[in-house]
Amino acid sequence: MNTPAEKTRAALVDGLFYPEESAGLEAALASFEAACDAPRGKALAIVTPHAAWEKTGALTTAAFLAAADRKISTAVLLGPVHRDFSDEIILPESEIFSVPTGVLRVDSQKTEELLSCGTRFVRRDIPHLEEHCLEVQLPFVLRYFPGVKIVPVLLGKDTAANIKTLSKSLYITFSGSLSSTLFIVTTNLCESREDSKARAEADEIIALAEKKDAAALTEGKLSKHFTACGAGCLASLLGFPGAGPLRILGRASSVSDAQAGKRVEYAAMAMEAS
Repeated sequence: MNTPAEKTRAALVDGLFYPEESAGLEAALASFEAACDAPRGKALAIVTPHAAWEKTGALTTAAFLAAADRKISTAVLLGPVHRDFSDEIILPESEIFSVPTGVLRVDSQKTEELLSCGTRFVRRDIPHLEEHCLEVQLPFVLRYFPGVKIVPVLLGKDTAANIKTLSKSLYITFSGSLSSTLFIVTTNLCESREDSKARAEADEIIALAEKKDAAALTEGKLSKHFTACGAGCLASLLGFPGAGPLRILGRASSVSDAQAGKRVEYAAMAMEAS
């Protein structure tokens, strides 16, 4: 009797955000690493951007190198939804995530444990199938942590309730396996048509992150002040018990829309265990 085929989330932005062919993708990763002077380390969590690799590949490499000396079995990826902002925390139905250099299997046990943490967690594939922010991290995961399982998590609305639920649930689910778990949070710091405003907002978010002031990111500021795409995911990490100091590994900026003149600020960060 044939077993049903496993649900696979195929690559969406290969050829757009990163190279489409395996050889070119591997060459890009090797080039980023060769040019990166960031040290290897054993970070519990890293913070990466999500943009085209020519803009942020160097920063993402620095973040992954900060954790590259760890032996892990599970990588938890936290990212924002870019459309259809439902008031939910969304886990995938897909069992495999595929990119040109290989596939990553979803950790079904940990996914089930997160689902059991509350009604804000749902399992739905469509947001994951449409979303790029986690996908652009996957080739890095395959390069530095081959064979690991993944737990892809998309945060819908950046409400205080969702952020606090996510942070608490991550601790409940992974507190017993922190030594074998890496948390990968992806956020772009801000987007603005004014260079000075973009820089100032990015500076403020980084200052709050370094102080681990999750409350300042959750209590009303997200929707009223910050334009960071993924600040709620960052806040959920800052509120995570057992996490140590957050280090800024590097920063960059780019113009995302030449006609509109929108400037985006990015950063790479790493958090050690306490």
